[in-house]
Amino acid sequence: MVKNLVCSECGGKMEEGHIPDFGYGGAVQSSWIRGKPERSFWFGLKTILKPALYISVYRCGNCGFLKFYADSDNKK
Repeated sequence: MVKNLVCSECGGKMEEGHIPDFGYGGAVQSSWIRGKPERSFWFGLKTILKPALYISVYRCGNCGFLKFYADSDNKK
């Protein structure tokens, strides 16, 4: 998804990227899940059966400002 590619802080050019989540099996794309985090009985957080959206991140090449988007067109 392409958003406004002009930085809202300084007017610089934004470039798309991502922030990976690292785990035992390697790296995956970060995602957004509605609601407060709930601890799992076994390990980490409860995420099973919860709808998730992948996160896209844009960074300003001038000032380094980051802008995060979890667009509904980018479902996990």
